[in-house]
Amino acid sequence: MATDPTAGHRSGGEKRAAWGMMAVVILLACNMRAPFTGVGALTALIQSDLALNHAAMGMLTTIPMMVFAVVSLTATPLAERIGLGRSLVLALLLVLGGELIRSFTTAAGVFVGTAVLCMGVGLENVLVVSLIKLRFPHNPAPPTSAYSTTMALTSCISIGSGLWLAQTLGLGWRGALAAWGVLAAAALAVWFPLSSRPENQLARQEGEKGCTLRLLRTPRTWELMVFMGSQSMLFYCLTAWGPTILQAKGFTLEQSAAAATFLQLVSLPITLAAPLLTRRFPVRRMLMLLNSLFLAGVVIYYLGNSLPVCYLGMLLLAQGMGSQFSFCLLFYSLRTRTAAQASALSGLAQCGGYLLAAVGPVLMGWLADSTGSWDLPMVFLIAALLVMWAASLRSAREGYILPEE
Repeated sequence: MATDPTAGHRSGGEKRAAWGMMAVVILLACNMRAPFTGVGALTALIQSDLALNHAAMGMLTTIPMMVFAVVSLTATPLAERIGLGRSLVLALLLVLGGELIRSFTTAAGVFVGTAVLCMGVGLENVLVVSLIKLRFPHNPAPPTSAYSTTMALTSCISIGSGLWLAQTLGLGWRGALAAWGVLAAAALAVWFPLSSRPENQLARQEGEKGCTLRLLRTPRTWELMVFMGSQSMLFYCLTAWGPTILQAKGFTLEQSAAAATFLQLVSLPITLAAPLLTRRFPVRRMLMLLNSLFLAGVVIYYLGNSLPVCYLGMLLLAQGMGSQFSFCLLFYSLRTRTAAQASALSGLAQCGGYLLAAVGPVLMGWLADSTGSWDLPMVFLIAALLVMWAASLRSAREGYILPEE
């Protein structure tokens, strides 16, 4: 029986199991963004050590999205073949192994390790959605909120601690990135004993065969792909190049790293609140307000020439950036009837979405190298934001994507 701490009256054992599963979701979330967002604050150190230009650094940010796109399609079939529990064990092993390869090998190993790490995170991206739908079928908002908030919080810590670990503690950028392997090991230690339990397995019912193809034929799936891709593009572009843009304005490495930490920090409240508020306020109205703040914040952030103005811009744009991924995750659950359907929809949306998002960091870096300015890259970023705005409103329509059979 699926356990849900918010669903009616349950026994003490069921409630403990549900809150234990909530803790598992949080531990898994700790490994989803921090290994990547920390790279942005360390960009200057990595470029200096490895002699990489802006376009090459953009590739280091794009590799995750390319791998996510490919792996997303394999996650659901893998879970059905070897079980959801074992699939998540494999994902965590890949995350841990990739972090070690990336941190302690040659320059080529940085790219190889990043790819291995991303294979694990790509599996988690899809499978955690299945786990939430499976174990919290009646009310996915609380675990979704905890999941997305943990990702934002660990992103903030990763950015803020990067330079401190690298320079103050003398670990260098390699040691600063390797430190996140501790969380992967912790998640693996907690999840492994639970991975073989029958309630943690994903099984496709007979009536759900072919749901992937049915989803592909539905315009709403493609709308969700565009929403997922454009919001991911914005997040990774701002994470990868935000500190560099501030340095181009004349701010120091330390000031730009602190600003990047602030951006992640002020996004935490809305990341936590957005899924929960959907039960009280219309989603489309929330999206209109949050996307308006996002657009205004991006403009103020780039045009501002002082730290206070830039911080104001980041405060505004963080409200949109922090909420969009939460909405995507929630839509995977709310627009499907079963865990298998949620997994299939998540895999498709993330595959198409990350292929779209992969263009962003590299294109921004190339435009900056080609023009010697960040003006044209920011125009591109605003265009992506407007696309996301339209796709988010389309994705917010009520009802299941697939009709009941």
